[in-house]
Amino acid sequence: MAMRLGAFAKSLAITGTVAAGFYFAVGPGTNDHGLVAHEASANDEHPAVVYRQGLMQMNRWHISRLGAMAKGEIEFDAAKAVHHAKVISVLATAIPEGFPEGSDTDDADVLPNIWEDFSAFEEAAGNLHTAAAALAEAEDVSADSLGGYVKEIGGACGACHKKFRPES
Repeated sequence: MAMRLGAFAKSLAITGTVAAGFYFAVGPGTNDHGLVAHEASANDEHPAVVYRQGLMQMNRWHISRLGAMAKGEIEFDAAKAVHHAKVISVLATAIPEGFPEGSDTDDADVLPNIWEDFSAFEEAAGNLHTAAAALAEAEDVSADSLGGYVKEIGGACGACHKKFRPES
């Protein structure tokens, strides 16, 4: 158990470091909405858009590692699979935070129904958390079982994207 907790603590430390990097990248201080304030320019995006795009990039990285492992494109490593799942699980809980009211800009790459049915959006993020946590908490992850977990994680991502993200 101590070994698992140590890896999870490391995952949280990495996630916290990345989150701190986003915070300091857009500037210290917050505005009335609790969002990080920064000097505006014509090319600036809403701070929440920057946050959520970074969050999705981190999720994409970890999910791509799991997918590559499940397909045999990279060597299976149970500890690494669990690590990636733990990070995805943590990041999933932060997804709704990246969509505060007022961050529905034209270039946000999201559909307006996120704000119209936010509880369904929160539920979709929760489904990703649950799917990733199932792998993160699995007692015996194997090369054979990984594909099923990855399918569930990918399904949770896809269901949310289908409902709340415009087609690319």
